[in-house]
Amino acid sequence: ETPHMHQPGVQVLEEVHVRCVEARVIVEVISGCEGAERTLRHFHGAQ
Repeated sequence: ETPHMHQPGVQVLEEVHVRCVEARVIVEVISGCEGAERTLRHFHGAQ
């Protein structure tokens, strides 16, 4: 028996996992950009 036989369920789980990771990265990037914008605005307001 090959340990990595592609069962449909396993493939779906792997795809879902990849999508979740991608979504998390996108959310982190977006929140990072928002944080940078807020910081820039704060500095502009302080001047």
